[in-house]
Amino acid sequence: MGLTTLLFASIASAARSFVPRAAAAASSVPHRATAVIDGLQELPLDRYDAIILDQYGVLHNGEQLLDGVAAALEKLQDGRKLVVLSNTSKRRAPLIAELPGRGFRSEWLHDAICSGECCWEALRESSYASAVVLGWSDRDSSAYLAGTGVALADGSPDVIVAYGPDTIDMADRELTDFRITGDMAPYRDLLEDAAARSVPMLCANPDQRTIDVDGVTPLYMPGTMADAYRAMGGEVVLYGKPGVAHFSAALRAAGVDDAGRALMVGDSLRHDILGAAAAGLDSLFVVDSGVHATDMAEVSEKCVARLAAAEDVPVPTFVMRKFRW
Repeated sequence: MGLTTLLFASIASAARSFVPRAAAAASSVPHRATAVIDGLQELPLDRYDAIILDQYGVLHNGEQLLDGVAAALEKLQDGRKLVVLSNTSKRRAPLIAELPGRGFRSEWLHDAICSGECCWEALRESSYASAVVLGWSDRDSSAYLAGTGVALADGSPDVIVAYGPDTIDMADRELTDFRITGDMAPYRDLLEDAAARSVPMLCANPDQRTIDVDGVTPLYMPGTMADAYRAMGGEVVLYGKPGVAHFSAALRAAGVDDAGRALMVGDSLRHDILGAAAAGLDSLFVVDSGVHATDMAEVSEKCVARLAAAEDVPVPTFVMRKFRW
């Protein structure tokens, strides 16, 4: 099966059974030591039939593959199915279409699962008529809604879609600086009114933050908006990692029945590592190119354990500085 083989409805339906972060608290997962590795060749690769890969911060920086990734993917896919599991709010077809432009060869990847597709499916199957989309400055929010039967709201919306960190899209578009500053002020009146009317928020990207293409600058993501809306008393439905259903969808896409035969590779303790542990997968934590790049003095078992405890998540099975062979 190639990247063009899509598994739409079953994956989106499963993802709606998102398991909250608290359901997979670190205390419920047995403690184990984290093995520090320098390269993927040190992994017990014969243990795994599938490698589940986060993309941003592990494989690429939003523009191109990171150093060493191409060689690693070339060797890693030999005899194993590689599946991208992403919290991008993009739909699946655009995600797949952009990968070759970032240096991916189509034969490397077996399939791709993304939270944006799952959220879109939920909207299509809903009875909502109108939405406020918290969007991206370089994307058309109405294009994301196309095919769902949900239109951009003229007035009070039936649903809020946390799709991106740059805009408030209704009949008109309002630009914000949230992605850079994390300032919720432009959204507060809208969200407080929506929470008072019990308007749900569907979050197409549950990441709280990411790193800009420079590898240093932190950026705020829709997951932070979802956290703020929940704190206001609003109902939030999250799609993507760390939801167990998202990992289950990746395993189905890879044709793997035993979660113990799959390895999750990611840069986020709260999304990749926590979700993998809850779903029964081993995990590989990539540090230097991801959201925790500045959070550890050194890549060691002790530092990983300290950071995992601070984040209230299980420790990963393996840790490495960069995704390389």
